[in-house]
Amino acid sequence: VSEHAERQFQSNASKQEKRDQSIYLKMLKSVGKEKFFYFSFDYPMTLSAQRHALATSAASKLPAHARADESFFWNKPVLEPFLHHPKLKLDRWIVPVISGFVKVVKGIRVAADKDPVDFFFFTRRSWHRVGTRFNVRGVDKDGHCANFAETEMLVRKADGGLCSYVQVRGSIPLYWDQMVTLKYMPRTQYDAGNADNQVAFRAHFDKLIATYGHVTVLNLIDKHGTSANVRDESELGKAFETHAAEFNQRASRGGAANSVAVEAPALRQRHTADERLSETEAIDTRSSPLLANPIGYIWFDFHDECRKMQWGNLAKLMDMASDCFAKYDWFEVDTDGRVLKKQKGVFRVNCMDNLDRTNVVMSLVARRCVLLFLGIDTTSLEWLDSPFPAFESFFKNTWADNADAVSIMYAGTGALKTDFTRTGRRTIAGALQDGINSVTRYYLDNFAQGTHQDALDLFVGNVVSTNRRRTTDSPFTNQQQHSLVCLFVEVAVLVASVTGVSVSLHWSDDMTMRVRDGLVAAAVGLALLAYMMLTKGSFRSLGRQLVCKPALCLTSSRPEAK
Repeated sequence: VSEHAERQFQSNASKQEKRDQSIYLKMLKSVGKEKFFYFSFDYPMTLSAQRHALATSAASKLPAHARADESFFWNKPVLEPFLHHPKLKLDRWIVPVISGFVKVVKGIRVAADKDPVDFFFFTRRSWHRVGTRFNVRGVDKDGHCANFAETEMLVRKADGGLCSYVQVRGSIPLYWDQMVTLKYMPRTQYDAGNADNQVAFRAHFDKLIATYGHVTVLNLIDKHGTSANVRDESELGKAFETHAAEFNQRASRGGAANSVAVEAPALRQRHTADERLSETEAIDTRSSPLLANPIGYIWFDFHDECRKMQWGNLAKLMDMASDCFAKYDWFEVDTDGRVLKKQKGVFRVNCMDNLDRTNVVMSLVARRCVLLFLGIDTTSLEWLDSPFPAFESFFKNTWADNADAVSIMYAGTGALKTDFTRTGRRTIAGALQDGINSVTRYYLDNFAQGTHQDALDLFVGNVVSTNRRRTTDSPFTNQQQHSLVCLFVEVAVLVASVTGVSVSLHWSDDMTMRVRDGLVAAAVGLALLAYMMLTKGSFRSLGRQLVCKPALCLTSSRPEAK
């Protein structure tokens, strides 16, 4: 923004416009101050090792921003006017920035008979359909889903060879939402009647298959239970399963061969799933029904299977996915850069938030793969642990740090269950920390995340520009900016009103008794109202008016606040 333009704005703007301008600047600063942005002048941060190595020779000569994966190129929206400027040649000055988590640890000796290796950990979060917990769920019309992220563990061996393994996470790619209404856990609203569900679902998985090859879904949401929330999750899970089956049937009718292609596509090349399946390099799918279709689907009720600390039951899930894991392999190059292996598919892991349960399962897959990188026989090893203490300490803490980072970006607090991720068991201290994080999440979800959602949308360019005069029509209200304060004021007014009515009645009674009766009546009424709203979800429209909702218009198809 030029200094001249700023001076002109300040001289002509109304008080309301200046107020809005200060809010916009505060939003941008709040996102810019987050400690989850990374860039490199030398390494292609937006690309996995496999995609970088298999890029075409023509693509490798392009400038860094032209080679970047657009989904993880977070500063692309703001740099768009400069990327193809007809007069200015700015290629050398444009450096892609990712949002997520990066950790580098060198010289880790996994076992006494193994040489030290260097570990590189990347989580790349997509800026498409970016948002916060409960404000952004599901998918948009282009197939972009909420909280989508790619996680890569890369190992550099002592001889200079590299091994890499990639997994992805993301919201269930259907139209659904969980709008906050002061209820502790908002009801899940699945838009089953939306005819665009299949279109968006197919767009999402077409992109995944074009990028990663075969996809195995590990769906961890609740399936068994009688509560309303579990029934909601179960309905959503069944819809996910149904759409996956329809996707596979459509691919089969399209003449797809009984194989899944794995050749990495050229950068920015788009293939449909059917085209992808017809390419030459493939894996044998006859060994497992999960591999017989473009999408393998496993629904593992994490909470039910692991209730009462039965974490060992996670081995059931890994055994169900073991065929896919074995066939996928990993990416590997030798010291001269020759490709020895290619990763032939990807696990797409999800729960409702794609945070806590998701991170636990992804860490199990990553542990096994890293041990295989180093030539360690894993046939007699458990999925949940390994007999290498130094490696386990590094590995568990790294995955717990990753869990906290992704959780803070989406939910505002560190992850739950990280005591299990760090130590392999649940602890009292961990349970207490989970309780604190849960209470903090409730506050943020209802009274803070709406404004943070606006900040993210502004940062990535999702805000629709309009010609309306901010003087008369500001998108920001006191209730949206100070929702908790407004709630306290409204409660105080209600208490005062009830007390005033009590005082005005029964003039023959003592004043103290009338005030006491009024306060008791107000307290009982508020307690009943709070119980109905927080636990039962009653008075949904009232609760929706009391929370902090996003205020800005969006270009994405995120469900609008109701």
